[in-house]
Amino acid sequence: MTQSHDEITDHIAIFKANPLFKSLDDHEFAPLLAKLELTTLVQGEPLWTSEKNPQAAFVLLSGRVELSRHVEPDGLRKQHFETPGTWLALSALVQTSPCLNSAIALERTTVLRLPRTAFQTLFDQDDPTAYILTDAIAESLVNDMYDTNRRLHEVFGYPAETLRTLRRRIHKI
Repeated sequence: MTQSHDEITDHIAIFKANPLFKSLDDHEFAPLLAKLELTTLVQGEPLWTSEKNPQAAFVLLSGRVELSRHVEPDGLRKQHFETPGTWLALSALVQTSPCLNSAIALERTTVLRLPRTAFQTLFDQDDPTAYILTDAIAESLVNDMYDTNRRLHEVFGYPAETLRTLRRRIHKI
């Protein structure tokens, strides 16, 4: 992506506001910035849907995004993002499994898009930003595992109650 000096300075400032990237010098962002694609969405336009995997991560520059995903037993869970520098869909950089959520612009929104193939190139070149993103992906996976364990405990942590509930449901059938 061709950027003016001011845009590069602005994007570096947004990245450095994120604790993940504070340790990097400005010049270390050049390979990442070269791989990013500027995208503007109108209100209601999806960044991705559960039917169409993102195959990229996104950095929010401006606007607001709503992330929706169906979580059992809680139902539909929605999160809103509006802080510049927020990374969305990081796991799409390393996984090709079906996407379980959707992200929609709530207003005119500008993002930087990092395609999975571009991330892989950065990783293969031992780029520090790729390693930082990989670390963030790993941390997110750990947090997802904690959430999954919490939900499993809610369902199976009380075996007598779970069995009574299952038996009542069987008798209704």
